[in-house]
Amino acid sequence: GGDDNESTLTENAVKIFPNPANAVVTVQANEEGLKLEGIEVLDITGKVVYSTQSINGTEAKIDVNSWSSGMYIVRISTSNGVGIQKLSVR
Repeated sequence: GGDDNESTLTENAVKIFPNPANAVVTVQANEEGLKLEGIEVLDITGKVVYSTQSINGTEAKIDVNSWSSGMYIVRISTSNGVGIQKLSVR
């Protein structure tokens, strides 16, 4: 805290639900004044399976219907820094 310029979000600043998911995932800003800007989803090999940079709101939906089941890493860029969460697809 204090003088690190890489601001990271608190764990519950962004909600991802349902988790585990099998159809549509909602990514939702859960903090006053927080805006989503971009989302990048990586599979466990580090390959980007989903990417958008044009959200500009407090909520985004991702269709995971055709994804392989397993763990994914969701990187969420917001007006307040970057958050990383895990998403399970089944």
